[in-house]
Amino acid sequence: MEREVTSSKWSLRNFEFFEDDDSRRRKILNHAFSPSALKAQEPLLQKYTGLLIQEARARKSLYLRERYNFTTFDITASVIFVWNCTGRNDFMSYIVGATTKNTMVMLDMEATTGTLVIAGSETTSTVLLSTTRHLMLQPEKKEKLRKEIRETFSDESEVTLKALKNLPHLTAVFQEHFRCTPPVPCSIPPTVPDGGDTIAGDVDPGGTFVGIPQIAAYRYPDHFAHADHFILERWLSSTSFPLFEPTTYNPYFDKETLKDYNFKIV
Repeated sequence: MEREVTSSKWSLRNFEFFEDDDSRRRKILNHAFSPSALKAQEPLLQKYTGLLIQEARARKSLYLRERYNFTTFDITASVIFVWNCTGRNDFMSYIVGATTKNTMVMLDMEATTGTLVIAGSETTSTVLLSTTRHLMLQPEKKEKLRKEIRETFSDESEVTLKALKNLPHLTAVFQEHFRCTPPVPCSIPPTVPDGGDTIAGDVDPGGTFVGIPQIAAYRYPDHFAHADHFILERWLSSTSFPLFEPTTYNPYFDKETLKDYNFKIV
C-alpha cells in the first residue's frame, strides 16, 4: 500500500483533547466505561431497544435508517445527560465528580461529551444499518444468526451483555462488518513530535500526521483473503488477524463491554 502523509496543525477542539494529557482524561472516563458502570445502564438500553421492536411489530414496513438513529440517540442522551432527580449516575457524574487532580475544565467536558454523543449515536446507528444491509444481501448468514439467537433466548428480557458474549455468530457478524465497512474509515492520526522521527524507514518531519485508513488496511488482499466479500467464517476459525485492531483508531473504543452495549443488544 502506498503511504500518504500530510502536515498541519490541529484545529478541532476534540482532537486537541485527545492529544493533550490524554492519560489523565482516560482515568476519568475509565470509571464511566467500567463493566459495573455500563451494567447499570443496561435497563435503559433494553428499554429503547424494546421501543424499536414494538415500532417494527406495529408497522408493515420500517425506515431503519431513521429508526436506528432515533434509538441510538435516545440511548446516548439518556446515559450522558440524565435527569438529575432520578438519582441515577450518568457518564457526566464521573466527569464532574472526578478528584481535583484528575478534573476536567469546561473546555474538556464540552469536547468529551460531543465526542461521546457522536460516537454513541450517529456512529452506532451507521454500524447497525450497514450490518443489517450485509445480512439482507446474504439470507443464509442472516438465517444462521437468527437461529443462534432464537435457540439461545426464549424472551427479550434474557438478552443481556453477559449472555451475548456466548454468541459466536453474532460476534463474527460485527467483526466482519467492522472489517468491510468501518463506520469511521479514516484514522485519528497521531502527530510526529517536534524534531521529526523515522517511521517504516522514512524520515517524517515534526507535525506530520501519520495514520492508516481502516478501509484500506482491511480491504488489502495480502492481509485478508477475498477481502471485498462479507465472510463470517474467517472469524469462526482459529485464524488470527493481527492487522484488525479497531481500537487502534478510536481512543475510546477499547472496551469490550462498550461494543457489546452499543451494537449487540440492539
